[in-house]
Amino acid sequence: MKNGETVTALPCPTPTKSRYATTAAADQAARHVQIPVGTIMRAYECQCGWWHLTRSTSTPAEPIPYEDLTPADGDEQLLAGVGHNLFADIVARDIHGRGPIEEALALRHPTNALRWKEALKTAWIASEKQMAARRGDTSAQAKEWRVRAEQYRAALRVRRLEAKRRAHPYPRTQGGSSSSCERVAVTRSRAAGASRREQRRIAGDVAVTQLIAAHEDEFYALFAAECERLGLPLTARDEARVQGGLGEAA
Repeated sequence: MKNGETVTALPCPTPTKSRYATTAAADQAARHVQIPVGTIMRAYECQCGWWHLTRSTSTPAEPIPYEDLTPADGDEQLLAGVGHNLFADIVARDIHGRGPIEEALALRHPTNALRWKEALKTAWIASEKQMAARRGDTSAQAKEWRVRAEQYRAALRVRRLEAKRRAHPYPRTQGGSSSSCERVAVTRSRAAGASRREQRRIAGDVAVTQLIAAHEDEFYALFAAECERLGLPLTARDEARVQGGLGEAA
């Protein structure tokens, strides 16, 4: 019924397509379907009264300057629970600049950035092995392959530099150790694709790290007391942290 009038649905011209009762349901399905398809999907209302999905024509023809993208909250959800092989396919599309903008934003979200960085490292190692395997091949075909391989590796280098910047945006603490913010981000990144049991363990690790960061002076005072009880000497770094905590307390 539209505008108070009963509308008789027409026969569906694409009866083999999945049907969705609302635009919200169709939009949610579009976000999940587009990952294996590798193309932006959009919802549309069919003459039959249901909502279907179709390939969007909004993908730009020119490569997107991905390094300028700023992911927003919620962009990371596109890759939530995505397995290893599918994640690698998405990373490969991104290297070539062929993936939809939603995938690019999801990869660059802080939640997924470390996993993205590690996937790019795996891709680089694989390319190194391929180059080494064909090092002695002087055929014309091998020369053409090397030209394409170097173009791919050049794009891969750019992505690796960007991923490194996005995966480690937090300042290092004195002495070169990672900050609590970075440790939390690294720990959280391991939850992607993990089992529910492993995710609970990771949640506990994150909570402990945040608790220590919030009460660092108390933690190191207790740590120093326990080391003293066991007869263990403190390292120079631990000594500095304990003294820093005592100084703040005073």
